[in-house]
Amino acid sequence: MGWDGAGNVVRGNGTNSGVETWKDDKEAGIKITSENHDIHDEDMAQSIANCIAKDGQNEATADLNMGGFRMKNAAAATAATDFVIASQIQKGGLHYAVAAGTVDVMTATLTPAIDALTNGLIVVLLSLGGNNTTTPTLNLNGLGAKTIVKGDDQDLVADDTASILLYLVYSVVLGKFILLNPQYEAGIKTYFKVYRNLPQTINNNSSTILQFNQEDSDDFGDYNPATYTFTVPREGFYVFHLQVTYLTPADQALLRAEIRVNNSTKAYVDQPASGTLTQAVAVSYSSTFSGGETVTFFTTHTSGGIRDVSGDIAQTFAHGYMIKGR
Repeated sequence: MGWDGAGNVVRGNGTNSGVETWKDDKEAGIKITSENHDIHDEDMAQSIANCIAKDGQNEATADLNMGGFRMKNAAAATAATDFVIASQIQKGGLHYAVAAGTVDVMTATLTPAIDALTNGLIVVLLSLGGNNTTTPTLNLNGLGAKTIVKGDDQDLVADDTASILLYLVYSVVLGKFILLNPQYEAGIKTYFKVYRNLPQTINNNSSTILQFNQEDSDDFGDYNPATYTFTVPREGFYVFHLQVTYLTPADQALLRAEIRVNNSTKAYVDQPASGTLTQAVAVSYSSTFSGGETVTFFTTHTSGGIRDVSGDIAQTFAHGYMIKGR
């Protein structure tokens, strides 16, 4: 019989079965025969064949129930059909890529590799710098060059891709990548951009509101530089982006950029520092908001002691805009 379908291995020899198969034969006066032995040994062979070999010689033939236990010490996924380990998600590696080519004709590769551009595909791209043309393209994993737009299918303007990190989402309907954090917003109904005029000191492992006390833009006075808070003026779909640049992080320390709505965390990115030189972490968040909701921007780090974030508008800033309102 081998496996009985309920997770048990049952030995048998064609006459008797169970834990005392051969004893039962003896007590019944049945002699040991090659036929019974073959049946019994075939049961054992089939039972072994239905087990997963640890050296990868065979494969599962049905869904596996882990019974509430974890798969441990797994390697990082390198193919789209591999298991993904938690660290790949936490560090953002599944969506991160480094741009190559030129500022107007970019290429990049996601790992694990993708085989199609799907609706809602997110890419976090290390930028090459500001674009020169209004229709730059990105060829992701060799799947074809796609135009990058912003907002509601609007062309970019020069230097829209000048941010250190570019946040893009793919639209199958448009057949284009939509840039979520362009340098210059167009066709919007509400817009603000704020920054600091001096560095701000951040304590170790202490979530701290970013004190953006300077306004580069604030169309309708919805940002309060005294409380460092943006108040949503009316119902609509809004996009917010935050970039924080640490001047002297500790190597491998986690640097966090965080966006809160009504003082509740809605989006954050934890990025490990690579070395101790100046480096940035950024996060974006978009959703439908009701009038009167508040948006604030926070950061923290695990560098130990205190660390300063840059007061340069090009390095540490926040901005937001409404795409559609009521």
